[in-house]
Amino acid sequence: PRAQEKRREEKRREEKRREEKKKKKARQTEEQAKKQAEIEAREKAVGENLPESYGEDIKRMLSLPVGLNQVKHFEEYLDKVESISDDLSAGRIRTEEAMQKFRDISKKVS
Repeated sequence: PRAQEKRREEKRREEKRREEKKKKKARQTEEQAKKQAEIEAREKAVGENLPESYGEDIKRMLSLPVGLNQVKHFEEYLDKVESISDDLSAGRIRTEEAMQKFRDISKKVS
């Protein structure tokens, strides 16, 4: 009788441990689901507050220094084109020479 009682007691303890593990696992899963839902809600709220072109605006801002540099180069090229055009009109250079200078500028631009 005592041995049987001990085994029953052991089985109850083991069953109780299993139940506690299940409850703990369920709590952890529930907490994890809540955290994930909070994260998703925050991400959604942030996404709703941003304009649709947000990504494009960021790309443009990141490429701004390069863009400014390119603008300076184009301004220089335009000045050269105007100068060549003026020289051609004034007869200081021939048409072939002007065309070659325009080709050189075109190569630099592309």
